[in-house]
Amino acid sequence: MRKSMGEKISVIVPVYNQEVHLKQCIESILNQTYQNLELILVNDGSTDGTVQILENYRQSDSRVRVLNKVNGDLGSSRNAGLSMATGDYIVFVDSDDWIDKQQLEILHQKMNEYDAQVAIANFMKFRQEDSTFLIHIKDNDYFEKLYSRDEWLQKGYASEYNLTYCFTVAWGKMYRRELLNNIFYPEDKPDEDDPTTWKIYLNAEKIIYINKALYYWRQTNSSKSKEMNVEDLLSVEAVEERIALKAALGLDYSHELSAYKWRLQLTRDNALKAGSTGIYRYRNAVLKLKLLEKYGR
Repeated sequence: MRKSMGEKISVIVPVYNQEVHLKQCIESILNQTYQNLELILVNDGSTDGTVQILENYRQSDSRVRVLNKVNGDLGSSRNAGLSMATGDYIVFVDSDDWIDKQQLEILHQKMNEYDAQVAIANFMKFRQEDSTFLIHIKDNDYFEKLYSRDEWLQKGYASEYNLTYCFTVAWGKMYRRELLNNIFYPEDKPDEDDPTTWKIYLNAEKIIYINKALYYWRQTNSSKSKEMNVEDLLSVEAVEERIALKAALGLDYSHELSAYKWRLQLTRDNALKAGSTGIYRYRNAVLKLKLLEKYGR
């Protein structure tokens, strides 16, 4: 039975040329068991049939709001959606993905149960090319874990159950609106969530994690965020900023150093493959790795 709660949830969906998968995404949101929501669809200058699909939903459901903007990037679309949001909570969904029908209800329930400011659930990959679900958690893997800010900071790079990815991406989570009041996603970088999501956690007192797949991540070549290579999505600059800020705040950054080394090695190897166009990146990465080794980091 669908439930209508008092607190409104703003679901923000950046959209760019997704006429093939867009309806499944939108339907999965509008048919949630938690019905007190607004769906903000940010059209990032689409040139296919996306615009008409968005307009049809806007006319048929009063909860749907559409913003048409010039083509930019994922960060600018997230920021535009946040500027329109009127809900008590914020959820992001990518336009070629979809969510479990109980995602909003479960995340909202757990946030209130634990008095948390962020709720995070796991996800399941769907490989479009052969219509295969790639399962990395099972029903009997279920658990709930409440993290303080400091506990999460020690867990942010955990490998089990794809936790690093769960904690990094913008989607698959519910945030208290006030946590994002001073958050601005980068509009000039391909990795808009990696340098941003952890800053939201720094403002949270409690983070509740649910080890259950409530989000379906479609692996295709069409999404802007999925066209980028690994080096773009996990940049050296993002983890450098993270280390610098944690050091300034007097927080332990030892876990970030391991991630930093790995990203430098990735950058070094990719730059070497790029040949002459990657000379600066290669030399810079090698220098930093040697300095880390010299000073025992």
